[in-house]
Amino acid sequence: MRSRCAGATSSARPSRAARQVALHELDGDLVQSSASDPGPIYPDGSPLPRGGNATANHVVDRTGLYLVAVSDGAGDYELTVGAHRAPSARGAQEQTVLLDFSGPSFDNRVFGAAVTDPGVRDVSPMRDFLPRWGLTAADERAVVDATTALVRQTLRDEIPGSRVRVTNDREDPDLWGAPGVSRVIVGGTVAEAGIMPAFGLSESIDPGNFAREETAIVMPELMSGDHAASLDRFLTSDSDRVQAVSQALGYTAAHEIGHFVGNFHTDDHDVGTSVMNTGNLLHMFAVGPDGVAGTADDDHVAMRTARYDRLQGISGVEDTVSRTAVALR
Repeated sequence: MRSRCAGATSSARPSRAARQVALHELDGDLVQSSASDPGPIYPDGSPLPRGGNATANHVVDRTGLYLVAVSDGAGDYELTVGAHRAPSARGAQEQTVLLDFSGPSFDNRVFGAAVTDPGVRDVSPMRDFLPRWGLTAADERAVVDATTALVRQTLRDEIPGSRVRVTNDREDPDLWGAPGVSRVIVGGTVAEAGIMPAFGLSESIDPGNFAREETAIVMPELMSGDHAASLDRFLTSDSDRVQAVSQALGYTAAHEIGHFVGNFHTDDHDVGTSVMNTGNLLHMFAVGPDGVAGTADDDHVAMRTARYDRLQGISGVEDTVSRTAVALR
């Protein structure tokens, strides 16, 4: 298979007897092997194939040849292979990400199978959770600004060629609904949102970023107060609490945005700390060697090349920087 150009999303789907598919670089290095079909979590606007025994995908950052191998079966099989130019490679409008801290209404049915109580939901604004971290209403602006700056750094400044615009509801209160705008709601409890318990959730995983008006949510409830996964476990009198809270919210938001621009989960146990790790608390809260959040030795979390988390039914190495770069150019 030849990827026609950088900025394409290549895909392969076997059916009938074959139950596993793998994409390799021409030198044999494994890009992705899949024994599952992630199609149900692609957005409706994605052209990637779905519905076979397995589906593999690769977001191509440079033109080249790739090998496709099928296995795990005996008998006749069919293989569908494609290359789809990402919107960024076709000169599409730049992606904007709106961080909405205001407690907006939203239709939770965009989250599909994760919904426990479907319908239009109202969630509490982020500021309602500040006292749970020892902060006050006077700290709201500092937390919003620092969280926005961190997401901007992670997805624009540290990604080669990224043109993404990252803003928030205070800077752009009427932006949601405009073309090319995806949003991350930062606020709410699990009960208010009517979805499964989680730090955050994204509407899809979208290799190539074909759907450009999606929603994600980051819920402060489980990362505050007396919950087992609370940031409070890592806060002491030495903590800069604005720094600690903005890191927790910002890296979680970047993780969910990472999904709707095309990244899967990476392995917590691989070398380095990736934004796309599955959710190790020390990673998500950027806690450094001193074990305290909001201090000078806090970790720097970034998009990194790392092994896929195999619980997804895929293996290989995900180049999250390239995937993100193609999505946001």
